[in-house]
Amino acid sequence: MSRAGSWAHRGTWPGAGDRLADVLGPLIHVFGWSWTHDRETGRVTVVSPDDTLQVDFSPSRLDGMWWTIARNDLAW
Repeated sequence: MSRAGSWAHRGTWPGAGDRLADVLGPLIHVFGWSWTHDRETGRVTVVSPDDTLQVDFSPSRLDGMWWTIARNDLAW
């Protein structure tokens, strides 16, 4: 998976205007979440600024489970 920040900053976010972009845009641009995008699979991963929460979006999954949330806090 490669860092692909350039397309978000140019305003060419894949699927711009859809619900996924509407959620991810503020997390990334307003709240400072980091992100990666795999262009082959469409998978997008966003990680909270303190690295305690990770959200994966995998729209190509066929089982209907296209997103997962993982908490990286051992005490949680």
